[in-house]
Amino acid sequence: MFPHLQQSIKVGHTTFSNRMAVLPTQKCLTNLDGYATPEAVEAYRVLGDGGWGLVIVEITVVHPKGMIFEYGMHLFEDTHITGHRQIAEAIHQGGTAKAVCQLLHGGRSAARSARMVLGGVRLAPSVVLEGPPGIGMEALVPARVECKEMTEEEIQEAIEGFVSASVRAKSAGYDGVEVHAANGVQLVHQFMSPWFNRRQDRWGQDRAAFAIEVIRRIRRVVGPEFIVAIRVNASDMLPEGMGLTLEEMQSWVPRFEEAGINYLNVIAGTVFNPEHVVPPIYQPRGVTAELIGQIKQVTRVPVIGGGKINDPILAEKLVTEGKMDIAGFSRQALADPDFARKTVEGRSDDIRRCIYCDIGCGEIFFMTRVRCSVNYACGRLPQDYELSPARSPGRVMVVGGGVAGMEAARVLALRNHRVALYEKSDHLGGNVSDLAGNMPRVNTHDVNSSVDYLCSQLQQLQVPVQMGVEVTPELVDEVQPDVVILATGSQPFIPDVPGVQERGVITLDDYLKGKPEVGNTVIVWGGNYGSEVALSLARQGKTVTLVSDTDEVALTPYMPQPATAVRQGLLLRHLDEANVNIKLRCQVKQIVPGGMVVQSDNREETLEANTVIVAQRRQPLDHLFQGLLAKGMPVYKVGDCVEPKNILEAVHTAYRVARQIEKTIGPAVYSVR
Repeated sequence: MFPHLQQSIKVGHTTFSNRMAVLPTQKCLTNLDGYATPEAVEAYRVLGDGGWGLVIVEITVVHPKGMIFEYGMHLFEDTHITGHRQIAEAIHQGGTAKAVCQLLHGGRSAARSARMVLGGVRLAPSVVLEGPPGIGMEALVPARVECKEMTEEEIQEAIEGFVSASVRAKSAGYDGVEVHAANGVQLVHQFMSPWFNRRQDRWGQDRAAFAIEVIRRIRRVVGPEFIVAIRVNASDMLPEGMGLTLEEMQSWVPRFEEAGINYLNVIAGTVFNPEHVVPPIYQPRGVTAELIGQIKQVTRVPVIGGGKINDPILAEKLVTEGKMDIAGFSRQALADPDFARKTVEGRSDDIRRCIYCDIGCGEIFFMTRVRCSVNYACGRLPQDYELSPARSPGRVMVVGGGVAGMEAARVLALRNHRVALYEKSDHLGGNVSDLAGNMPRVNTHDVNSSVDYLCSQLQQLQVPVQMGVEVTPELVDEVQPDVVILATGSQPFIPDVPGVQERGVITLDDYLKGKPEVGNTVIVWGGNYGSEVALSLARQGKTVTLVSDTDEVALTPYMPQPATAVRQGLLLRHLDEANVNIKLRCQVKQIVPGGMVVQSDNREETLEANTVIVAQRRQPLDHLFQGLLAKGMPVYKVGDCVEPKNILEAVHTAYRVARQIEKTIGPAVYSVR
């Protein structure tokens, strides 16, 4: 079905069993000293079993002065080898994948731990305190940092860090190493960058010299059969003079080959325009493929590329078209570590696709262990996620066909409960289908992949689904289940403001379900829940004002708190480009015919609009709960009917409840905290 993805490929003296690779993806599963924890080893064991041709282990720091993540991998002391040996063995255990360790020195992007080592000053090619203008990843790299220009001795010490770590990686049993030289948070890339490298010596006159010397020195000590690779930017995608260009990288690639690399891992963008590095939901799939293809045209070694690929059909297409030799997967490998095996076995319908919400995986930028919205097992040990058959299987009634209800039904069926799902509408998916994944002119459809997967699984598990049935206490009495799970979701909160019930005022739910006409001048009331619909309407040609009660805007309903800088920043940019008028810290006094009266900074004004869309917070829809509880019925709440949050909370509450339910369990309410 996917012949090119299944082909083996020769990489140096090594053969990869197929053309699907796990890209290096930070997990923050170490301890503070950079040693692998059991959770880290388990994460790579699962990937090793996933049928991949290559697994690239996340960024591993080569020198104590180059640490980025406080919970990141280290390999600058011999004591770190044991943990890496366990990881390499875990990857090899699956029988298909080669294991490569990615090496990094953070340079001017060193994190708090490294700052303590350095007394508050980071090492850099040159003293450049500010990064190029852009969005930035403030959680990871501050816009302004104190740094010092490296001496020749410090440069040699950093190079030796890469060399020594490579020797340790070989000793640990890895098949190779990959030098991280992309995205702006790595010392090697900082030497390549015209913005950060303003030296007048040989390291500045030839900005590729540092990377080439690192490669040469590594190759010299590891020998010809060990894989040596480099991850580079096809382009920094910054304004002229601020970043390295495609033409520069194309001219450097042959020099990297001569120095001894076996493959190129190609990406684009920097932490100062991170929508290219970690493409959020608004970006198209395969967003960097064309740039990667431009690099492939000038090299003789295999090229690995990624850029928001969650579908074997797209991956096959990109390899077939020659955009890349090996398709790389990052967040998708968190969502479904068995992606490659399922692809090879022709089970693409069983793939749990990444929805690019960046909720759980985005937490690593706040030094929190990785999670995944659609994969509860991500980052956990088996005893915390494995499903065992119910000791006392029962009849379970799941009320609500959103992602929480479907996930609960899926897990219950896997545990041999007799489960039936009831949904009052004519379709499954709840607020994910109706709201989050249903925004016209804004690319949010990837979130619906979670619904597609769960529908497929319920069908395979032969879970009865009753559509168009509104569950009442009387129906529960008639069905007589042993346990009820309420996954009834949430409803919009309507503030008590004069005029809110008048003609021309609608809710976000009303708009997205296609009920009313919308005028040419629109006020969207709700800076967070309303940000995407404001963009959608502006792109339709409407004149749009986005009114926020606070100074927050563009924290979408499925975005965590604090928001990932990538998606929020890109959405803010889109709102600006679409000329959406954003009004912050506005108290809405009244909705009047033709507009809205607001007060801001002790000044009252009337904003004009034909239509007002109320997009405020949501409130639980749990009207059945107290009645069932009073009857003595074992009843649980999951998802938004506990507390409206995001898709991760919905899926994870459902998984935990369904994992523990037995026929004999008593009344309870359960949620993730």
